[in-house]
Amino acid sequence: MNNCFKIAIIASALTFAFFSSATASETPPPKDADRAAAMKNAREAFMANKVAFFTNELELTPEEAQVFWPLYNEFWDKRTSAHKDYMNILKRINSLDEGSKENVEKLSDEFERAITKESDLLKEYYPKFKKVLPTEKAMKIFNTEEKFKRSLFNRYKKSGAPAAPGNGKPDNGKIKN
Repeated sequence: MNNCFKIAIIASALTFAFFSSATASETPPPKDADRAAAMKNAREAFMANKVAFFTNELELTPEEAQVFWPLYNEFWDKRTSAHKDYMNILKRINSLDEGSKENVEKLSDEFERAITKESDLLKEYYPKFKKVLPTEKAMKIFNTEEKFKRSLFNRYKKSGAPAAPGNGKPDNGKIKN
C-alpha cells in the first residue's frame, strides 16, 4: 500500500474514533430526572384534583378547608404508610413457603397488627375531623374518598386503558389454581 492510502485509513479511523467518543459524551443523561419530574407533576395534579373533589363534595368553606386539609393530609400520610406495610406483609405471605411454624406465627402477628393499624387510624381521626368540621361533613369524608376512587377508576376506563389480564369476565372472587 502506498503511504497516502495508509494515511487516509489512519485519518479515517482517528476521525471515526473522535466523533464516536464526542457523540458518546453528548448523549443525554439517563431519563431518571425526567421520570422523577413527571411523577412529581402527576402527584401534584392528582392532589389538586383530590382537593377540588373533596372541597366540592364536602362543600368546605375556606375556613373549614384551612383547618381540614392539614389534618386530612396528616391522616392520609399515616394511612398510606400503614397500607404500604400491609401490602409488604401480603407480598411476604405470598412468597411464604412451608417454613417453620415460628415464621408463620410471626408473620400472622404482623398481618394482624397491620390490618388493625388501618382501622385504628380511622378511629383516631374521625373524632378529630368532627372537631374541625360539622358532624355531617365529617361523616362524609370516607364516603367521599370512595367516590373519588370511583371517579378515578371511571376516568381510567374511559381513557381506553387496556383491560385486566384474563377473559374480561368476573371470576366471582374464586381462587384460580
